[in-house]
Amino acid sequence: MGKNSRTKFIFVASLIVLISFSQYYTDLSENRLHLFYQGLFFLPVVFSGFRFGLRIALIVSLTITVILLPFTFIHWGGFSSGDFNNVMEMALYNGMALILGI
Repeated sequence: MGKNSRTKFIFVASLIVLISFSQYYTDLSENRLHLFYQGLFFLPVVFSGFRFGLRIALIVSLTITVILLPFTFIHWGGFSSGDFNNVMEMALYNGMALILGI
């Protein structure tokens, strides 16, 4: 991995950490912010899909999924619309990684 690729990989990892931190430390009453953060998770997936290809894009999307699973289960509301949205977002991250990685 060249220096330029390493820098881009660090950029992707930093995005994931920053968005995850924002997601976990925002009050649950801020629904709009949580939806915004979930949308922001597409940025590292899309960037890695275009820049690094399928393998890294899937690693990034699966990492995001693993990071969001505890948040989803901790705040599970019995199959509420928010729960459905969280599960579908995780599926979309992985689907997007597949499509863009190919």
